[in-house]
Amino acid sequence: MIVPLINKQFEKDKLRDLVNNSGLSKSEISKRTKNPPNGYGKISIQTMYDLDTPTPPNKPDAIKLFQLKELLRVIGDEKKQEISLGNFVNPEISKIRIVLEWNHTEGRFETTNLFESSAKAVYFPNWVNLNKDIRAILSTPSNNYYHKTEKENENTFSDIKNRQQRITLFDLSKKNWDVEKPDQLLWRHCLVKIKGKNYYWLVIPHEVLGKGVIKGQQYLGYTYRAGFYNPKKFYWTPTYEGYEKILFDEIYPITTMDISLDAENIIIDLE
Repeated sequence: MIVPLINKQFEKDKLRDLVNNSGLSKSEISKRTKNPPNGYGKISIQTMYDLDTPTPPNKPDAIKLFQLKELLRVIGDEKKQEISLGNFVNPEISKIRIVLEWNHTEGRFETTNLFESSAKAVYFPNWVNLNKDIRAILSTPSNNYYHKTEKENENTFSDIKNRQQRITLFDLSKKNWDVEKPDQLLWRHCLVKIKGKNYYWLVIPHEVLGKGVIKGQQYLGYTYRAGFYNPKKFYWTPTYEGYEKILFDEIYPITTMDISLDAENIIIDLE
């Protein structure tokens, strides 16, 4: 089941009002739409005029995601402002708040800086009845994401830079598993808030030593290094650092690791 992008007439009315007050005619908006990589896709004049057609009761509107994004891009360029997609999508679409982002340099997760950017969520139109305790972590592939050691070839980055953003999910309700279900944390990826710090590590616990203490490995990112069986060939390899003791304030088992975003599952500003 896919929850429609725009489901009610008032949602369509809000979009239609934005178009009619944009300072551009429908034909001008259509002409300014562009295909990737400069835009999200061309929009026909007929599609623009279809916005004025009332939506029948209980029937979702047929506008596509790329069309909505392209409309907001064109009108935003005309008004010289960013227009949040979150203001125009169906509120019934399942969404998960993004609370942490990967710091490429430090090899850790940090809270999003709301002074520099808007609060964001990842939208899942094909998910229903979503657990309200689920939160998201955002990773964006980058040259600096990878710790460079032994040997490096800059050409290998060309593919990496074009990869999509990744989302990892965790459940706030499982915060006390180090006490309630310590065995369930072992040898799986967990999100750990380091004791007395404002950042988080991704770790694999080997042993729960007590409340707020584990033995395990910290994930650092990818390293370009020689193969184990064939040292003449180099590969991108996940890298970990072992610790006898990791002190933490919070620990959450990872629910889902590295969801690749696509045309349906997207990040949208909450405001």
